[in-house]
Amino acid sequence: MKPQSIAVLIGAIVVFGLAGVVTHTTITIGQDRLIKDVEPLIEYWLIFSSVFLFVLGSVGIAGAVTDNKCVLSFFAFGNLFVLLASLVAGSLIIRETVFMSNSVNDWCSVKAVTRPDEITDTLTMRLQRCYVKMNESLKNCRTQEHNSELLLDQCPLDAAKDDAGQSYTERRLWKVFRNLQRRFDCAGFCKGDIPLFSLKEQGGKYPTDLVTPMPACYPIFDKQFFDAGEAVGWVFLVACPILLISLVAAWWIVCAPPPRRIKGLLYDAHEEIELEEQ
Repeated sequence: MKPQSIAVLIGAIVVFGLAGVVTHTTITIGQDRLIKDVEPLIEYWLIFSSVFLFVLGSVGIAGAVTDNKCVLSFFAFGNLFVLLASLVAGSLIIRETVFMSNSVNDWCSVKAVTRPDEITDTLTMRLQRCYVKMNESLKNCRTQEHNSELLLDQCPLDAAKDDAGQSYTERRLWKVFRNLQRRFDCAGFCKGDIPLFSLKEQGGKYPTDLVTPMPACYPIFDKQFFDAGEAVGWVFLVACPILLISLVAAWWIVCAPPPRRIKGLLYDAHEEIELEEQ
């Protein structure tokens, strides 16, 4: 096997490794649910990326073994596309994650704003509004059911509606608060508030104090969201130099001119066969 083919083979194997890293990241996000609940499409993009990388790695191995320039050209163009996409995606994800994390901290900690209509940052406003509306749903449910100890997941859905008549389960971000409360014992977003959900993941126990506010969720959300977003972004960025190496190796074979005979130079049998094949 030629040195160039070995370089392509190594690059293809590394692409397989990258596909494995992306798959692991996808599984981690699916289990953590925080990023998935806030930005559900990112999981689908990661699944598409891992499948594409597995296919691309297979094509690279086939091209390295067969030395087929058509297959290697496909591998090289695929590598170029993934390289550019990874560079853009990684940079944007990290930039947006840092921006959103700083914005949440600014509105909830520095400015200490709790009214959704006073918040101009989209993500912070959506999260704060979601909690305020779910709190309305809980109060309305307790009033209708004449039970001051009910929690949202114990309420009938037709009773757990906010003042506008919308059920809390119709709100896209309601699972974020349920998961944060159950995992980290927090309630509210910018400001600590009463628990909304029962603690089913802690041995079926329920909050014993339904009046005293629990700590605000935004510090935990800020850290979890930032860590997860940064990890996804760096996966794409670390892939770039690896993809560049395999890209150069593939184009090396595809674009390199065929070897030429040098007058007066003696060749062994193996070299003669290679020259005839060219």
